Amino acid sequence: MFTDDEVLLFGGFAGRAALFGEAPVLRFIRTVGSSLARIAEAAVSLFLVNVEGPMQRARARGLVARFC
Repeated sequence: MFTDDEVLLFGGFAGRAALFGEAPVLRFIRTVGSSLARIAEAAVSLFLVNVEGPMQRARARGLVARFC
């Protein structure tokens, strides 16, 4: 069973495929999907470097200070 949003998505695909052809539309969708995956990877990396890394370093300094 599909949600209303999925039905709209599939309908949009069918309309574009009728206009441009199925193969070009599939290539476009794959390109968009690949680009979104790369953006997601960059966002995770950004978080790890700029948020988690400093938090871990601060916690490590606190643990060292506690045992010295």
